[in-house]
Amino acid sequence: MVNKMMLKMRFCVVLTVALGLASVQLHATNVNPFTDLNNGAGPGSWRVLTLGICTTVNPISCDQTGNNNVSLSSNSQIVEGNVGVGPHGNIALTGAGSAIRGDLDLQNGTIPSFGSGTNIFGTINNGVSGINANTILNTAVASALVAYNDARNDAATIGVTNIGNLGTTQTINVGDGLNVINLSNLTLTTGGNLVLNATGTNPSTTTVVINVTGTFTVINDASITESGGLPNYNVLINVVGTGTGVCITGGSSASCSSPSPVGFSTVDAVILSPDRTVAMDAGVVDGEVIAGGTTTGTGLTLTKTSTIDAPEPATLLLVSTGLTSLYLRRRRRKLS
Repeated sequence: MVNKMMLKMRFCVVLTVALGLASVQLHATNVNPFTDLNNGAGPGSWRVLTLGICTTVNPISCDQTGNNNVSLSSNSQIVEGNVGVGPHGNIALTGAGSAIRGDLDLQNGTIPSFGSGTNIFGTINNGVSGINANTILNTAVASALVAYNDARNDAATIGVTNIGNLGTTQTINVGDGLNVINLSNLTLTTGGNLVLNATGTNPSTTTVVINVTGTFTVINDASITESGGLPNYNVLINVVGTGTGVCITGGSSASCSSPSPVGFSTVDAVILSPDRTVAMDAGVVDGEVIAGGTTTGTGLTLTKTSTIDAPEPATLLLVSTGLTSLYLRRRRRKLS
């Protein structure tokens, strides 16, 4: 009887441990988030993508009721490519001279707001004009969230753990394959320049993931750049969890509200920020911005001649999975 009871207790303990492990996301080996990101959500498809209202659970979930909007509210804000506004969101393109040089996809039936002197060079797809973009947007949101969870669960391969108030040049060497840097903060200020330098034999296929759990700000004419042949579209800055909104500004205010920016701060990368808003105030992103938020409001704001750039043709050729995503996106539109 005692032996049977002991066996039963051991079985229960083993079963409990097994169920507990099954409920935790563990990466036996690191997973490259670009595999999922470029399945309809990456820079081969969009320059801007908003995800809707998101929750902070792991895995994260978006598409909650409530507005999550894009605002280009002052003069001469430029997005050099396609813009996708996720579920329940809208866009206000009101600054004179502001333009989207690509398509604008919105949830079916959503009517965007345009001001005088603004322009969209591509097609508005909302089911009222163009195609019904719901499927494309839902696929993009889902792929972005899988990429977010892949990245946040990757173990660090590089030992840098915090970059705070960087005011000089700091170079981080990255090798072939997937490189993961897990930071408590990533803040750059006057004179700050973070350089990601590829040192391997295949820089065009090198990927870098930077997970940031704390503050991410680039202010006062600072920059994040690449060297050694590393494509900026192979760098993902993954902003994890809730907290202070992301700010990229040429001014001195980390809240992106400087009255007179001294220049332009630049980030050459893909920014993925499901749980936090992103503000650009005299800021330049050469890559892509994927933004969300946890409350109703504006997920992405561009002011004071901010720009989100398109890839150079030679660079885009290096992002083969991104090209595949773009091809599939266009093909789905032709079939619709």
